[in-house]
Amino acid sequence: VVAVKDATGDLAAAVEKQQRTGLAWYSGDDGLFLPFLSVGASGLISVLSNVDGEILQNLMQAYEEGRVKEAADLNKKMVPLAEAMFVETNPIPVKKAVSLVTGIDCGDPRLPLTSLSEGALAKMTAVLRENGLLP
Repeated sequence: VVAVKDATGDLAAAVEKQQRTGLAWYSGDDGLFLPFLSVGASGLISVLSNVDGEILQNLMQAYEEGRVKEAADLNKKMVPLAEAMFVETNPIPVKKAVSLVTGIDCGDPRLPLTSLSEGALAKMTAVLRENGLLP
């Protein structure tokens, strides 16, 4: 083991474990990417990157170059996008989002998962539109 993906949401525990083990630490939660970077995370294992990897790359680059205010501003924009990928059980929303944003039909999820509900689709597409990912 050389690294850990941490999706527990417990930043304090992640810091303690990283310091104790010396392993590289990766956020497993897009919405906590910036806080994880601020305590020494090596990167992110992301769901949102399937739809908008550019915002995550820009956030990380801004943070690493010391442009913390810019990183924080990007984080404020990114968090609603990340949350939109979880309006229903993963991977239902991200599969639909990839289909909408790229035009590549990802198909429906396999059973027992179902297609994205109309209400969730409306919420997700609104966020994608607000962020310029859909017309």
